[in-house]
Amino acid sequence: QDVTACCIFENFANQSTLMSADRVLKALGAQHAKEEMSKRSFFKPSKQFIKTYLKSFPNDPILQPDVLSNGLTNGAVEQIDLDLLAKGKRAFEQEDYLLAIKYCTEEIDSPSSSSHNKALAKLLRASMYIFTSQSTKAKEDLNDIIEDPAVDSKVKVNAHIKVRK
Repeated sequence: QDVTACCIFENFANQSTLMSADRVLKALGAQHAKEEMSKRSFFKPSKQFIKTYLKSFPNDPILQPDVLSNGLTNGAVEQIDLDLLAKGKRAFEQEDYLLAIKYCTEEIDSPSSSSHNKALAKLLRASMYIFTSQSTKAKEDLNDIIEDPAVDSKVKVNAHIKVRK
């Protein structure tokens, strides 16, 4: 308020006062934006946003039709026969992102899960975190994939691209 008052008293003629006001207002705006974003709960992104986002990753291993195809019988999926990762992908396809996160987390925490499935689950969960406005958690999953030397190169490259977006 004081800097704004100075600008008014000087009839907005003093360049250094204007720059100070601009700097203060930018910092204040950033602070308020952070506070508001931390209070914000999950909101479902539009179908167009998701469609555009997914199109920007044409080689995403988790979105390939042959990945996670076990459990498919004549086009119908039997949920009982699917592993946790496939259930997570199915929940994603049904736009239930929170359920997809749950299944991916269970896959990651499962001692019987292969390292490849864990990496795919982290990749899918990172996308779900992005869709549910949890970018910090998404970056953690993507960085875990990048830092793991056992992860397939296609999965790792996709994680690199997503973490930079």
